[in-house]
Amino acid sequence: MDMMVDEPRSSFLPLLRQERLGVQEVKDLCGGLDGREELVQLADCVLAADNRVARNAAWVLTHCRDEAVACLQEYMDRLIDRAMQTDNSSLRRLVLHLLERFDYEADGLRTDFLDFCLEHMQRMGEPSGVQSLCMKIALKLCRLYPELEGELMYILQNMEMTYYQPGVKSLRNRILRHAL
Repeated sequence: MDMMVDEPRSSFLPLLRQERLGVQEVKDLCGGLDGREELVQLADCVLAADNRVARNAAWVLTHCRDEAVACLQEYMDRLIDRAMQTDNSSLRRLVLHLLERFDYEADGLRTDFLDFCLEHMQRMGEPSGVQSLCMKIALKLCRLYPELEGELMYILQNMEMTYYQPGVKSLRNRILRHAL
């Protein structure tokens, strides 16, 4: 089901339509957020059909405090769908960064998302940031079920690491050493 919003209602739209937001603009925006309503507006913008607006909104949310991001837990399924459906690797990475900060529960496990993470952490054409975030999320999800954690360790042990970037290799090794 497509959960994208054609034109979100947000006072942030003029800013989010810019080509690029600088780090200082993002920090200023995060510091000026007045509460949950503005965070919800930004989350709605992440779901926007316009990839620039969605990417910039996700970029802002990744700079917000964990407590602020936690209040968006109700958006988890829609953000998961966004991460799995977008072809924009920057937007995917930013949304996965948000999803990595959420808490997951065994009774709410989305197996399609776990499968997505297991596939994309191994996919050779995927940027290393996406691979690493998928690996971290897969670990989080698999820890909810001991049998899944064993399967993840098996997959990680059997990955041919020759073709992966150093950051992905390091993360894999830390997970296998149970250092993460």
